Amino acid sequence: MSSISTSWNSHRQYNNLITANLKLLLYYITILKYKIVNSIVKKPLVKLRIIGSVLVITSYFTILHIDTTTGVILNIIAESISMPFFIYNKIWDVVLMLSFMITIGLSKLLSLFLPL
Repeated sequence: MSSISTSWNSHRQYNNLITANLKLLLYYITILKYKIVNSIVKKPLVKLRIIGSVLVITSYFTILHIDTTTGVILNIIAESISMPFFIYNKIWDVVLMLSFMITIGLSKLLSLFLPL
């Protein structure tokens, strides 16, 4: 009788070990899936943010030294390109600031094309 209960206990321990390993494996798969999905989504957004940042600098140079209309259009495009990155990462203060900047740019465009 003792050998049966010992065998039963070792079988239960073995099952508990397998269950723990499966839980750990599922945890690692979940983390890996999150990292893969995150990298697939973030890579294009990071590229857009970098392009947007370069265009913002270019647009300010254009506004100051070349042509106001072209610079404002370029600035609106640059800020619009950068916006999805900040929305995805929930950086709401930058989203709010960019929204104000886009609004200011749109009002400048309206004043350039519709002089009162």
